[in-house]
Amino acid sequence: MLLLGLLAACSASEPPDVSPPEVCWTPLDDAALASPWRASWRTVGEPMLDEAGLGAEVEVTLGTEATGTVLRVSEPDGSAACFQLHEVRDAAGGAWVTPPASAEDYGPYCLSCPERVSVGVGSGLYVLPSGDPVPASTSRLRVRVAARECSTFLPTRTGEAPAQLRIEALDLARVEETREGVVFLEVAITSGSVFHADGVALPAELVQAFEEVNALLRPGQLTVRPVRVRRVDGEDPLDFQRGDLTAVDRLQASVHDCDEGGAAPDDGWVPVVLAGCLRLTDPVLKKTTEPEGFVPHIPDGLAAPGRAHGVFIRGRDCREGSQPIAWPAGYLGRLIAHEMGHYLGLYHSVEEDGTADLLGDTGADNLMSWRPSSLASPSFSASQFRVMRRHPAVRWE
Repeated sequence: MLLLGLLAACSASEPPDVSPPEVCWTPLDDAALASPWRASWRTVGEPMLDEAGLGAEVEVTLGTEATGTVLRVSEPDGSAACFQLHEVRDAAGGAWVTPPASAEDYGPYCLSCPERVSVGVGSGLYVLPSGDPVPASTSRLRVRVAARECSTFLPTRTGEAPAQLRIEALDLARVEETREGVVFLEVAITSGSVFHADGVALPAELVQAFEEVNALLRPGQLTVRPVRVRRVDGEDPLDFQRGDLTAVDRLQASVHDCDEGGAAPDDGWVPVVLAGCLRLTDPVLKKTTEPEGFVPHIPDGLAAPGRAHGVFIRGRDCREGSQPIAWPAGYLGRLIAHEMGHYLGLYHSVEEDGTADLLGDTGADNLMSWRPSSLASPSFSASQFRVMRRHPAVRWE
C-alpha cells in the first residue's frame, strides 16, 4: 500500500541526528491511495511580457472531444507573481475574456468579462468556460495574459513585470450529467483546531460535517471522500494578504513535509486544512478580517510547485490565548461546502456590496452567498453544479 511506503520513509530514511516529522498520514481510503493521478499538463507557451506587463498571444488547441480547457499560469522559474487572463477569444472570434473596461475590472476578478476569471496569486488555475450557459464549442482559444501588481491588482509599472509567464493546458472531456463524481480530500488538522487532540483519526463531529457536505452536493451527483488525515502543528496565527500568500504556502509545505517531493502523490486531492487563527489583510483598504474559511484561488487546485491550494477553515479567533472553536457539525459542514464551491469554481452568488455572479439561477438565499451562515436552507443551484462538475479534481465513477 502506498501510504505504508510513506510511513517507512518518514521513520527510516532520516539521518540519526535529524528528527523526522512528528506524524505522517493515516490512511482512510486504500483504493484511492493505491491509484494516484497526475495531470498531463502540456506547455502551450511561455510568452514574453512587454514593459506594460502584457504578454504576447498564445494559441491553445483543444482536442476533438474536448468541451473546454483548463489553463495553469505560473512564473517559469517558480518566483511569486500575480497575473490575470487579459483576453481570451475562441476560433470564431467570440469573446470569453475581455480586456479591462473600467477600474472595477482591476479587482480580485474581472467584473465585465463574459466568463469570470480571477487574479492568480503565485499561480493561477482557469477552467474555461467558467460560467453557465456555456459559449459555443470551439477548436482553439487565443489567450493573452497580463501581469498585475500584487498589492493592488492594478497593471504593473514599467520594469516591474516578470520577464515571461508559463501557460499550461489540459482538455476538459465531456461527461454525462447523470454520472457520479467524487472529490478526494486529504485532511490536515493543525494544533489550532479543536480536533487536534482527539485520539480518533477522523473525529465523529468531522465525519458528520463531511456527511453534511455530501448532503448539499448530492443533488448534483457529487460527493467528497476523505482519503487520508494528518495532525500537524501549523503556523498559528496564519497571517496573509490578498496578494501575498507566502504564509499559506509555508503551511502547505509543512502539511506535506513527509510526502516524497514535498507534495501529495495525487494532483487532484483537495487539502482541507483545519487551521487556527486566519487573518487576512487588504493592503489597499488597510483592513484586516478573520474569515471563517478561505480558498487561495477561484477555482483552486493543481497548483504550480510550491504554491498552496485547498480549503482552509478557521479553528479559533485571533485574540491572544483564545481557545479552539467547537463548531457544530452541521455548521462546519455548511462552511466546508461553501469553500468547496469556491475551490471548484464558484463565486459568491451575491457579494456584500450586492454584486451578483453570472449565473441565472442563484441569489441571496444560495449557499454561495457571502454570508451562508445567515441562511435558513442553503443549497447549490443547477448551474452551480454544472460549473463544479467541470473541475479536473472531480473523478468519475
